[in-house]
Amino acid sequence: MPPFRAERTPRAEPDLAASVSRLCSLVSAAPPPLHGNEREAFLAALPALANALAPLRSALGGSLLARLLWGPRFDGEPRKAPRRGEVFASAEADVWILEPRADGTARVTHAHPESVAVLGETLALWLAGEADAVEAARAPRKRVGKALAGKPAIDDALVRLAGTASVSSVLAATAHAKQAYRWQYLLLAVKACGPVWPAPVLQALEGRLLGRVLSGRLNDNDDEAGICEEREEVPEGVNPVYLGRYPRAAREHLESGHIVASSGTEHWVIRREAKGAPMNWGIRLFHCDHDGFEELGPSVEAWLAFELDRLGL
Repeated sequence: MPPFRAERTPRAEPDLAASVSRLCSLVSAAPPPLHGNEREAFLAALPALANALAPLRSALGGSLLARLLWGPRFDGEPRKAPRRGEVFASAEADVWILEPRADGTARVTHAHPESVAVLGETLALWLAGEADAVEAARAPRKRVGKALAGKPAIDDALVRLAGTASVSSVLAATAHAKQAYRWQYLLLAVKACGPVWPAPVLQALEGRLLGRVLSGRLNDNDDEAGICEEREEVPEGVNPVYLGRYPRAAREHLESGHIVASSGTEHWVIRREAKGAPMNWGIRLFHCDHDGFEELGPSVEAWLAFELDRLGL
């Protein structure tokens, strides 16, 4: 089986030293020495980091990192973790949990009576997210016009992909069904346009989700992808998806999402946030195989914008 071909340039996962160094670089401070496994090294470095990152105290606000560095770490007495792990910060109904692993890394989770969210699969990834937040807050705000969304954004992307304004009238006349959401409208609009996509565009998109959408061949065969147990007899006409063979981060999306395209063990999945009118639903896109997993975009529009930028359109 060929290796996973990511559609977005994968961001190298940092180790703890890289994430700590990046945070310290934001204030031109020297990172403290780190010893032991990820959990041990991070907890031991907290006093030194509190001094080094003091200029970021305001920028970090009430974040988990700010609580760990400058307190208060616990609101009242430390509580028992609602699942395996240790509570290492709390505030009223919010609890932050550290879940150590056998390899020395630790997952960071935020629990609330109404939700549970993973903040970082490792301490290093969580700290990288904290650095992202500080950098984003410091970046100058650009004054831009209102971004296109929904049908106008999808139509605009298809016009640019076609390289001709002739499809504009076709798209203008293509109404979305009342119960259609944005992914469904995209497929409907592509079909309405017909085979207008330039050969260089199709060649550059070969094997990618957008290339499959434009070609009208989302799957390599007619078998429908379906979740199956390892020892289960696979029904005829089903392309089996054995969850245990996929990266942990992909399993939830495969099981709870909608597989929209497949190529053997490689699948593209969308997750729908069904709130309000269907065309206003949130749509997230994912791509996975046995040896890889990635989010393609937090929305159909963001995914299309990324592909257009990649093509220089």
